[in-house]
Amino acid sequence: MLAIIGLVIAGILLISFEILVPGGILGALGGIAILGAGWVAFTEFGVFGAAWTLLLSLIVVTVVVIVEFQMLPKTRFGKRFFLSAASGGRIRYGSRNDAAVEASDQADLVGQTGIAATTMAPSGRIVVEGKTYEGFSQSGYLNKGDQIEVVGRDAFRVVVKKLQI
Repeated sequence: MLAIIGLVIAGILLISFEILVPGGILGALGGIAILGAGWVAFTEFGVFGAAWTLLLSLIVVTVVVIVEFQMLPKTRFGKRFFLSAASGGRIRYGSRNDAAVEASDQADLVGQTGIAATTMAPSGRIVVEGKTYEGFSQSGYLNKGDQIEVVGRDAFRVVVKKLQI
């Protein structure tokens, strides 16, 4: 009987620590400990002993996890683990030096030529008509300074290919 209680307590503790240290290993070990308690209960008390052990363990684990999720975020220790506010950032398109680039402006670039401002492997910065854009090379790797031609737009990037000279 002492082995059953010990395995159930160990399983509950391991499952409750899984909330603090996610990864699945502690929860799996806790589940194995509770199943082990069920096996010991089966060998000592039969099917009904195992069924009661597993049922009570499941109820206690459920209550412990619910209480832990309700109480932990309110503690000083728990506030470090839970997200309490959303970020207030905004997405800004375009380069850091230029004003935000509208999608229609990028669509008007199709057919124009420029240069690779950075190494493109296959993404990088390009310069077309003095403005800097985020680019994606269909030609694969491009060196800084290679001549490019704009062939389209893909999400927030300008799609380019290497200009054959």
